[in-house]
Amino acid sequence: MCGLHSTASDMLKFLSANIGLIKTKLDDAMQDSHLLRRASGLPNNIQASDNNTGQYVGLGWFITTNFGHEVIWTNGASVGGYNAYMAFNPTTERGIVILCNTYPTDINIFEISFSQDDDLSSLIWGLLNQ
Repeated sequence: MCGLHSTASDMLKFLSANIGLIKTKLDDAMQDSHLLRRASGLPNNIQASDNNTGQYVGLGWFITTNFGHEVIWTNGASVGGYNAYMAFNPTTERGIVILCNTYPTDINIFEISFSQDDDLSSLIWGLLNQ
């Protein structure tokens, strides 16, 4: 349990630093990593069904634009059976970290977070875009 608490705490600190709520010597580098570098090649229908939504890549981050909102996110999984999702909206200074103690084939938090028909997805995107 201590390892999971430490991981969650560290991820929340990292998220807070990327949002700008915690000041560090790496602020400029973190902000630079959020800049749009190129189109991601991901489908442009995440969270919206029209052409106002775009998927872009920063440095280690994906950026979803949707009707003037920008959500910066990343996800990952490990061979040991964990998967995670982190997202934030720099304008609203809101973010979320979700950790799953299971293989992505059992519960894939990334797919759930972008499912347009799921209550959890609605909760996540509602929180980020308030």
